[in-house]
Amino acid sequence: MRVKGLDDLQLVKGSKRQRPYIRAVPYTAFFPTLRQIEMRIRFGRAGKKALESVEKFKNGLPIAAAIIKEELKGVKSSIPRTRLKIWEERLIKMGYSPEVIAKVKRALVKLGLSTE
Repeated sequence: MRVKGLDDLQLVKGSKRQRPYIRAVPYTAFFPTLRQIEMRIRFGRAGKKALESVEKFKNGLPIAAAIIKEELKGVKSSIPRTRLKIWEERLIKMGYSPEVIAKVKRALVKLGLSTE
């Protein structure tokens, strides 16, 4: 089943006893951070290199997995981490879109309540 919106639920396996549980789809599934976007692009580029390979397996892994493992081993995003303000995190958790949050930021700046 394909995830369509923030209202969807996921069945996840990974609690202490490996029991499945249900959770809401993470916000970043639809609005990834810049760091996540960069790493997804790197992952895709590394995976495309597997298309050029004739081998089927390397080090006991399928060739695509082996190439991605080699390419991304120890790689970190070049984009610095940014921490959201508490009120921004709360608005995101409440389900507000990035556009609404940007409008709130502009209004706060206009009112002189924020410097950003």
